[in-house]
Amino acid sequence: MLGLYLSVLFPLYLVPLGMYSPCIKEAGTLGPPPSLIGHKGAPMLAPENTVLSFEKAVEVGGAGLETDVRISYDGVPFLMHDSTLRRTTDVGESDPFGTGSSLSESERSSIQNQSIPSLAQFLEVAADSGRLVLFDLRRPPSGHPYNVSYINTTLQVVLTHINSSQVNMEASCRLRFQLKSAYDCSLMPFTNYTYDFKGVIDYIFSSRTHLTTLGVLGPLDTQWLQDNSILGCPHPHIPSDHFSLLAQLELAPPLTHPLNGLHMPVHR
Repeated sequence: MLGLYLSVLFPLYLVPLGMYSPCIKEAGTLGPPPSLIGHKGAPMLAPENTVLSFEKAVEVGGAGLETDVRISYDGVPFLMHDSTLRRTTDVGESDPFGTGSSLSESERSSIQNQSIPSLAQFLEVAADSGRLVLFDLRRPPSGHPYNVSYINTTLQVVLTHINSSQVNMEASCRLRFQLKSAYDCSLMPFTNYTYDFKGVIDYIFSSRTHLTTLGVLGPLDTQWLQDNSILGCPHPHIPSDHFSLLAQLELAPPLTHPLNGLHMPVHR
């Protein structure tokens, strides 16, 4: 019986040696590793969304820096993920630096003087280190003095602190994209649905002149959310606080050469 068992087990043990998998490659044939993005800096090495955290992300080789941007009542874009200061600052006598054990004595000393960075400070760190920048721009609540103009105010800061080579390129080459949103604001009242924020921060843009929107994926039924007392996501039935967007686009037919001064569209 043991011999029969081993005679079956041994071929099964050798079967993987004859299998091919595209995931198994020789070391010399591997492509470049994926780029690393510092999400809120390097929150496992330093407090999130602080200058020190982004400097740590640069030190470990991050190709880009990601953060969250809000705007103050006096019009200054600053870095903050939450809608309140309780979790990441000393407001409310909480410990804002759960990663303090990973810091050196000099770093702990510098932490004592850390404050909430402005977007301008964040962009300066990225520019000095030559890193890519990504950020989520949070819309201010209704009644906020910058509720309508927060995008333009933030863009002005970005343009002011962009590096000189990019400024020269933008000044010499201006592109008119003529983009439109696939979703109408009245159709999709919110794409991000959390306990403290409900609004539109995700978009699908397409060319006005070259693409036509045929249809889009509709929103979740707000009545269903109310009936099931879903105040925010993630939720057991909705795993993400970002709702899916899907648009079916059609390439607009090209125009033929002018005929008697008129552009005649070709047949589909």
